[in-house]
Amino acid sequence: MTRADAWMNPWPKRLFKWGLLVLTLLAWKLVWIYGPGVAGSASGKSNAAPAIFKVHAKILLKSGLGYPRQVEASIPPPEAGSNTSAQLQLMKFWDGKNWGPEALRIGHVEGRSLKVPAGQLVFVDVLEVTPARDYNGPVLCQVDYRVRWDFNETARDLFAKRQLINLRLPKGLGSSSPGQELSKQVTLERVAWWGPQWILQDAAQWQAAEPGRPSEGLAWLPWLF
Repeated sequence: MTRADAWMNPWPKRLFKWGLLVLTLLAWKLVWIYGPGVAGSASGKSNAAPAIFKVHAKILLKSGLGYPRQVEASIPPPEAGSNTSAQLQLMKFWDGKNWGPEALRIGHVEGRSLKVPAGQLVFVDVLEVTPARDYNGPVLCQVDYRVRWDFNETARDLFAKRQLINLRLPKGLGSSSPGQELSKQVTLERVAWWGPQWILQDAAQWQAAEPGRPSEGLAWLPWLF
């Protein structure tokens, strides 16, 4: 065998491996695209088959909305001589004019108010995915899901003193009690199949409406589906 033959010999094996990889990825994609309809037909519910599997919807929502979201509450600067001022000074949060070192240890100042951790808004589960429907152009489905407001010890301690320190919860939280589960709904839109097949409709609007700071690191995951 010449040196040229030895160099060329691995190519059929390489082409076979790349071809097998492409076929595997294509098969994976087709399962997520057509799988819900096939499963619906097998169960006799083809007309009411969900647009996507629940696990698919869960991944889209967790990545698109950034769960778990870090929730922050705010404490406005207290009025001089008030009971709130006295309580915050007792906690070493307030020195009479400015936020004290204990306050800055657990939170940060935004404007004049103190922003403090108030737990997380965590994803619980997908409840239901509706069938895909054509709305004179865009193909949409709705996803009902639940989230839960969880506390850590720091947030729990501050929440217990919320009346004394004038703790203000973020807008849009939808809950006044930690541990409570909340029902929500979003709309998904079907797009080109070679990228993420489904995306959050008006994603920026949904993200802005959700309280808390989104987690990062899962934005690439929808591309697998």
